Amino acid sequence: ASWAARGHLWNWDALVYHHPSVTETFGRVVAEALRAGCVPVVDARGGFVEQVTPETGFLCSGPEEFVRAVRTLRDDRVLRWRMSGAARERGRALFGEEAMARRLVGWVREAAAEAAQVKGQK
Repeated sequence: ASWAARGHLWNWDALVYHHPSVTETFGRVVAEALRAGCVPVVDARGGFVEQVTPETGFLCSGPEEFVRAVRTLRDDRVLRWRMSGAARERGRALFGEEAMARRLVGWVREAAAEAAQVKGQK
């Protein structure tokens, strides 16, 4: 999504994403939706399966499941608020600045350790 479109995630209750011929390996927009508390209603494929849990959103396998998920969110405000809070927490834990920085530092340390080991073998 464009920068302008991403701003809507903070105001929307749900993000609905379905693409019959494209499987996302990592859903950046879904990660951003989670952080914003915008409940993802997405294809049950690819990276979405790792990002979305039953507490934070809906993984859908066909049009009927998308319709059911959207109706559930529309009709059950308490569930929608609960899922939004859980989505925000999961988004922060997995994709927040602190979590991303920890992973980056870990990768740099691993790379440095591997480089030192290779250098020591020469």
